[in-house]
Amino acid sequence: MDRIETVENLKEYKIRVENAVLFLLIAFLLAKQDDLGDEAERVARGMHSHLYAELFVCKIGRTVVHTANESISLCRGDVVILPSGVEHYCTDTCGTVRYTLSFDCKESPLRDGTNVFSMLRCLCDTKAPIVQRNTPELAERLVAVMENVVACDTFANRLAVVQLLLTVAEQAFQTGKTASTHRELDINRLSVIDSVIHTDYTTDVCAADVAKMLFISERQLARIVK
Repeated sequence: MDRIETVENLKEYKIRVENAVLFLLIAFLLAKQDDLGDEAERVARGMHSHLYAELFVCKIGRTVVHTANESISLCRGDVVILPSGVEHYCTDTCGTVRYTLSFDCKESPLRDGTNVFSMLRCLCDTKAPIVQRNTPELAERLVAVMENVVACDTFANRLAVVQLLLTVAEQAFQTGKTASTHRELDINRLSVIDSVIHTDYTTDVCAADVAKMLFISERQLARIVK
């Protein structure tokens, strides 16, 4: 059987947030025909694993993520995360539009701030796939931010991807609302700082002015930027 015909685009990114350095790879796939046929043949040509985690979300259609232990059906509104090292392959129905977000993170030294590295490392190192059913709002936001990054690669758009990954981690591991609120404020402030840098770069803008704009101290500003 011939391989399934697909159209696939890959975009690779890197971003530092708090005490984590993230490596992101966004892939878009459009299935041109059903991936059907002998399962043994599909496994032979498709079973593989990665050193990074993968998040799967469908915009349209249906994907099945096959692992050695189970087959996970993924429709619109569902989100599946495979941790690193899990052998798998995917099949898609004709017309399926699927986004895959591959990610890994490394720890960087930081004296204060939110422990983003530990939260995201949980997604990479968990032993079993994470499946979130009937989460249309989360799934649509994931698709939207990945499309935004591919269409317009800005620091703010990359941050939006990271923020949604942290939201997924919190929902999966119930890490607590207080940390979420603190982190989201910092990420939103970083978006404002990024906007100031790109719109006011021809004028002299000092740290005191930006801190006042964000209603925080210069020390807080230095921590967020660091």
